[in-house]
Amino acid sequence: IYLFSALAMIEVKTGKWEMLLPDSDHYYDFTFSPDDDYLAYTQSSGDLPGDPSVTVGILKLKNKKAQEHKLDGIFAGNIVWSPFRPRFVFQIQDPDNGSSVVYFDVEANKLKYVLRDEQSDFYMSLWDENNLVSLEKRDWATHLTSDWLLNPFTGEMQPETSSP
Repeated sequence: IYLFSALAMIEVKTGKWEMLLPDSDHYYDFTFSPDDDYLAYTQSSGDLPGDPSVTVGILKLKNKKAQEHKLDGIFAGNIVWSPFRPRFVFQIQDPDNGSSVVYFDVEANKLKYVLRDEQSDFYMSLWDENNLVSLEKRDWATHLTSDWLLNPFTGEMQPETSSP
């Protein structure tokens, strides 16, 4: 999760720039959809005073319309887009409660938890051609790391096996 507190876009040909995500004391993690139609972002409260919260948002780049949802948590990010449709997964972490993986379907405006309050750190790296997400899991108690394939629709996980 990188510490960006604003995001602007510069038109290279004209030099004109435009603010996409306003400056804030909360930090953004963001990524563009594979077709460059959307910008998905999370905004984390981090260690700032007040109620911890995470905002997940989608900005449609053509018309600059945004959708936002507030969720419980302290840190969020690690957004991974589907290569097929405008949907993605991301993680939320609260050191007291655990880590969660959340699924968001942009067209349906549907947000749901896939995994919730797991006592592990997650790192998601790829949404593959089989509609599974590669996930590295590090257990908080044992500190063991394992690789999994996560079904982002059902929450089912299977061990990831390497092919020779």
